[in-house]
Amino acid sequence: MVWHAETALPKGTDLVVVPGGFSYGDYLRCGAIAARAPVMDAVRDFAASGGLVLGVCNGFQILCESGLLPGVLMRNAGLKFVCRDVHMKVERSDTPFTRGYNAGQVIRVPVA
Repeated sequence: MVWHAETALPKGTDLVVVPGGFSYGDYLRCGAIAARAPVMDAVRDFAASGGLVLGVCNGFQILCESGLLPGVLMRNAGLKFVCRDVHMKVERSDTPFTRGYNAGQVIRVPVA
Protein backbone atom coordinates (compact mmCIF):
# COMPACT_ATOMS: atom_id res chain seq x y z
CA MET A 1 0.00 0.00 0.00
CA VAL A 2 1.24 3.48 -0.87
CA TRP A 3 0.15 6.56 1.07
CA HIS A 4 -1.05 9.61 -0.91
CA ALA A 5 1.80 11.79 0.40
CA GLU A 6 4.51 9.47 -0.90
CA THR A 7 6.34 10.42 -4.08
CA ALA A 8 7.34 7.00 -5.44
CA LEU A 9 5.90 3.56 -6.04
CA PRO A 10 7.67 0.48 -4.66
CA LYS A 11 10.21 -1.12 -7.00
CA GLY A 12 8.69 -3.98 -8.96
CA THR A 13 5.12 -2.63 -8.89
CA ASP A 14 2.97 -4.67 -11.29
CA LEU A 15 -0.37 -2.93 -10.89
CA VAL A 16 -1.67 0.28 -9.33
CA VAL A 17 -5.25 0.18 -8.04
CA VAL A 18 -6.76 3.51 -7.04
CA PRO A 19 -9.60 2.44 -4.72
CA GLY A 20 -12.96 3.99 -4.09
CA GLY A 21 -13.92 5.63 -0.87
CA PHE A 22 -15.15 8.98 0.20
CA SER A 23 -12.27 10.63 2.05
CA TYR A 24 -12.58 13.59 -0.34
CA GLY A 25 -16.41 13.49 -0.37
CA ASP A 26 -19.00 11.72 -2.48
CA TYR A 27 -19.89 14.28 -5.11
CA LEU A 28 -18.91 15.20 -8.63
CA ARG A 29 -15.21 16.15 -8.96
CA CYS A 30 -14.24 14.92 -5.52
CA GLY A 31 -11.26 13.30 -7.23
CA ALA A 32 -9.89 16.72 -8.20
CA ILE A 33 -8.14 17.07 -4.84
CA ALA A 34 -6.83 13.50 -4.72
CA ALA A 35 -5.57 13.80 -8.32
CA ARG A 36 -3.06 16.36 -7.08
CA ALA A 37 -1.62 14.14 -4.34
CA PRO A 38 2.18 13.81 -4.53
CA VAL A 39 2.04 10.10 -5.42
CA MET A 40 0.02 10.78 -8.58
CA ASP A 41 3.13 11.93 -10.47
CA ALA A 42 4.58 8.46 -9.88
CA VAL A 43 1.29 6.86 -10.97
CA ARG A 44 1.28 8.92 -14.19
CA ASP A 45 4.90 7.91 -14.88
CA PHE A 46 4.05 4.26 -14.17
CA ALA A 47 1.12 4.38 -16.62
CA ALA A 48 3.20 6.18 -19.26
CA SER A 49 5.77 3.39 -19.10
CA GLY A 50 3.08 0.78 -19.80
CA GLY A 51 2.15 -0.07 -16.21
CA LEU A 52 -1.36 -1.26 -15.45
CA VAL A 53 -3.62 1.16 -13.57
CA LEU A 54 -7.19 0.45 -12.41
CA GLY A 55 -9.56 2.93 -10.76
CA VAL A 56 -12.57 1.69 -8.80
CA CYS A 57 -15.51 3.95 -7.87
CA ASN A 58 -14.06 7.32 -6.84
CA GLY A 59 -10.68 5.97 -7.92
CA PHE A 60 -11.98 6.19 -11.49
CA GLN A 61 -12.80 9.86 -10.90
CA ILE A 62 -9.27 10.42 -9.60
CA LEU A 63 -7.82 8.89 -12.78
CA CYS A 64 -9.98 11.20 -14.92
CA GLU A 65 -9.08 14.27 -12.87
CA SER A 66 -5.37 13.41 -13.01
CA GLY A 67 -5.41 13.22 -16.81
CA LEU A 68 -4.76 9.48 -16.94
CA LEU A 69 -8.14 8.92 -18.59
CA PRO A 70 -9.70 11.19 -21.21
CA GLY A 71 -12.92 13.07 -20.62
CA VAL A 72 -14.74 14.28 -17.57
CA LEU A 73 -17.54 13.03 -15.37
CA MET A 74 -20.77 14.98 -15.66
CA ARG A 75 -24.09 15.10 -13.86
CA ASN A 76 -26.78 13.08 -15.57
CA ALA A 77 -29.71 14.98 -17.08
CA GLY A 78 -32.22 13.82 -14.46
CA LEU A 79 -29.94 14.54 -11.47
CA LYS A 80 -30.98 11.18 -10.02
CA PHE A 81 -29.10 7.99 -9.18
CA VAL A 82 -28.91 5.77 -12.26
CA CYS A 83 -28.20 2.06 -12.16
CA ARG A 84 -28.41 0.25 -15.49
CA ASP A 85 -26.53 -1.78 -18.03
CA VAL A 86 -24.62 0.03 -20.76
CA HIS A 87 -23.15 -1.40 -23.92
CA MET A 88 -19.54 -0.71 -24.82
CA LYS A 89 -17.42 -1.71 -27.80
CA VAL A 90 -14.06 -3.33 -27.05
CA GLU A 91 -11.43 -1.29 -28.88
CA ARG A 92 -8.44 -3.51 -28.10
CA SER A 93 -8.23 -7.11 -26.96
CA ASP A 94 -4.50 -7.15 -26.24
CA THR A 95 -4.57 -5.82 -22.67
CA PRO A 96 -4.84 -7.79 -19.43
CA PHE A 97 -8.22 -6.14 -18.82
CA THR A 98 -9.68 -7.05 -22.24
CA ARG A 99 -7.92 -10.21 -23.39
CA GLY A 100 -11.08 -12.29 -22.81
CA TYR A 101 -12.89 -10.30 -25.52
CA ASN A 102 -12.50 -9.70 -29.24
CA ALA A 103 -11.76 -6.27 -30.71
CA GLY A 104 -15.05 -4.82 -31.96
CA GLN A 105 -17.14 -6.99 -29.64
CA VAL A 106 -20.00 -5.20 -27.87
CA ILE A 107 -20.22 -6.06 -24.18
CA ARG A 108 -22.82 -5.28 -21.53
CA VAL A 109 -21.51 -3.65 -18.36
CA PRO A 110 -23.52 -2.69 -15.25
CA VAL A 111 -23.01 0.96 -14.29
CA ALA A 112 -24.19 2.80 -11.20
